[in-house]
Amino acid sequence: MYNVAAPGGAHERGYVPHFKGIYSGYSEKMKSDIYTIPAYPGCSGSPIVNRYGELVGLLFAVNGNFHHLSVSITHAQLFTFINSHLDMTEKLID
Repeated sequence: MYNVAAPGGAHERGYVPHFKGIYSGYSEKMKSDIYTIPAYPGCSGSPIVNRYGELVGLLFAVNGNFHHLSVSITHAQLFTFINSHLDMTEKLID
């Protein structure tokens, strides 16, 4: 899995940090997926893509004690959200 983010605002024209990690599993307690992608404030909302470039999640939190464990909404949650907002957008356009 890959992530493109701006931890701590670290980005500028010409570069944005890229990170690599592994899917670690689903947290029943948080109802979220966990990845070993390093994160820091500024990464929230950044995409997680698989090796084919397909969107599989969005980072929204990081373990405060170990910044290499990131929390993402699940693939199902992500696409439920996208599809519900696409429906709303289509209604506004019509």
